[in-house]
Amino acid sequence: MKTRFSFFLLLYLLFGFSFGYSQEKSVEDLEKGLKLIQNQWRPDWRLGVFEWSLGEMNGQPYLNGKTTSPEAKQAVLELLKKDFPHYQVDFIIAPQENAELNDRFYGVVTLSVINLRYDPDYSAELGTQALLGMPVRIIDKAKNSGWIRIQMPNGYLGYTTSGSVQPMTKDEYNSWISASKIVFTDFFGFVYSEPDKDSSTISDLVAGNVLTLENSDNELFYQVAFPDGRIGWILKESSIPFDIWLATRDLSAENVTKTAKKFLGFPYFWAGTSTKGIDCSGFVSIVFFLNRIIILRDASQQMRDGINIDVSEGYHNLKPGDLLYFGTPKSETNLGITHTGIYLGDSEFIHAATSVKINSLDPNRSDNFFQFRTSRLVKATRLIDAPFSNSFMPVENNPFYQPVP
Repeated sequence: MKTRFSFFLLLYLLFGFSFGYSQEKSVEDLEKGLKLIQNQWRPDWRLGVFEWSLGEMNGQPYLNGKTTSPEAKQAVLELLKKDFPHYQVDFIIAPQENAELNDRFYGVVTLSVINLRYDPDYSAELGTQALLGMPVRIIDKAKNSGWIRIQMPNGYLGYTTSGSVQPMTKDEYNSWISASKIVFTDFFGFVYSEPDKDSSTISDLVAGNVLTLENSDNELFYQVAFPDGRIGWILKESSIPFDIWLATRDLSAENVTKTAKKFLGFPYFWAGTSTKGIDCSGFVSIVFFLNRIIILRDASQQMRDGINIDVSEGYHNLKPGDLLYFGTPKSETNLGITHTGIYLGDSEFIHAATSVKINSLDPNRSDNFFQFRTSRLVKATRLIDAPFSNSFMPVENNPFYQPVP
């Protein structure tokens, strides 16, 4: 028996290597390779998709997955070709190659405010919110449910109910993008069924909602259309044409601080980004959006953009409109950011904590000094006059607000 085993071992050593055969890499090696690609091309799970599963099909190992990064897909295909050529593969770029969407992977939010959750379930944690008229990408549909996963103009991902977004083909989407639109500028309001405030309502409205303009002949009302085709009327005094809104909103310290103070007393709401309720970073993002600027969603993301301001030796370098970040540093690269606010000047800042309020960094201000936050101020940035980036830009520069070629 031992002699027979030695004989076959010798044949393997002689012929196996002579024909170029080498032991294939393991499933664990494939998993490691995929995780490396994931870390390179989707370092922030809130802003991109990179998912896979391994199985077997027709007796062969099988890789199934999706990503929002074309570069990531190419890296996956190269990895398989090089080290795992026997694998069958179905790895798509979402949403463009997602056949189940039937080319209707563009969309526009249809309700005044919609909730986005991290999983397709009402009990899942809220991640953020999106506003009526916001253009989105439909990434995929959750299996056996009425949920879809969407991506917002700031890149943030989340699940919402399918009726919250109107799916569109490229042509339908481009038609909506190019249409004349109206922005609702008051903090709360309604779309009416008739040009009369006593008529029944079609929907509520919050600041930043966008609808297409159907008719402007009425003295007091605009006739507007929802992305899903509903028609109604909104007060002219509470709204402004979209193109005029873009042309007249200027990113300045005065405008940022003035907008921020209009939220004083508004309630804190985890994941909120609207006038119905806001969390700390949602407060900052809606303040900038109402001044026509799109920024990243969460505090730990927002601090990536802008000009760093040194606060290690006091607050003399700060200017009104600067963003403050509070946390518990874990390392030089991980500041443990947990909170953010907007600097107002004179050592005061405005932020959402229980409600939107003004506090001071100065211990001599006994009336509103916030010792807890002051002791945890770790970073400040300035977006005003800072160069724009792929994640910090005017609305009109964002690809989601531009026609699709």
